[in-house]
Amino acid sequence: MTLTQMQYFDTLCRYENYTRAAQALFVSQPTISQAIRDLEKECGAPLVCRIGFSTFSGNQVFPQLCRAYHEKNPKVRILTRESDTPTLLQMLENDQLDGVVTCPEQRQEVFGYYPLISASMAYAVSKDSPLANKKEVTLEEIAKYPLVLLSEEYASGRRQRAMFQNRGLEPEILVTTHQMYTIERFVERGAAGGFLPRHLARFNSNIVMLSFPEEEVPQETCLVWKKGVVHSTAVRIFIELAKSCFPKESSSILMASS
Repeated sequence: MTLTQMQYFDTLCRYENYTRAAQALFVSQPTISQAIRDLEKECGAPLVCRIGFSTFSGNQVFPQLCRAYHEKNPKVRILTRESDTPTLLQMLENDQLDGVVTCPEQRQEVFGYYPLISASMAYAVSKDSPLANKKEVTLEEIAKYPLVLLSEEYASGRRQRAMFQNRGLEPEILVTTHQMYTIERFVERGAAGGFLPRHLARFNSNIVMLSFPEEEVPQETCLVWKKGVVHSTAVRIFIELAKSCFPKESSSILMASS
């Protein structure tokens, strides 16, 4: 173990980001990555795991994975990055991340994938909404009420806008957001309707999920990693942990944290 390795690790822990740590040390990001891998070999233990998760789909399962990982590996630092899927996958390809939890629109040969859950979207309203007693609503009905939508930066946000445009409808968009949490809060307070993962109603009794004719087929949220990369012990442990937490025969069900 060298003083340089210790300095690199200390700086990485302070910035919790390889790129910013490299800039602070005036070295390249691969230089720090290699130094940390060498340090892990010398210590005989994993030290750092860099995982990104998408705002809308990744955060459905990422907290559970983090908790399970920390319980088994309390000394390993997980450096996280929350962003949109294209940005995260680009960072993964550029070796700025070790793994990404997201719902990819298309699968690429350069990446490996493991499906974690499969979830469909529904139109969500407050339990006090005049629509709450219905099982299904039309886009025309949805367009009559205030709506909170994801930003167009996200594929789901773009698809939802396209649904209305294709029917010649102009919904009353009250709020545009980058967070599923924001949508959930507006919906449960009765301020607006919004599109949320159907399973969310199991955890929030103030929300009612309604079907709509244009409802999308279930989307798979996956753990994605780059092929052909020598992953650190910490990353290999994370991948195996994800597989054990979400076995394939149960991937269609969101497993509640115990």
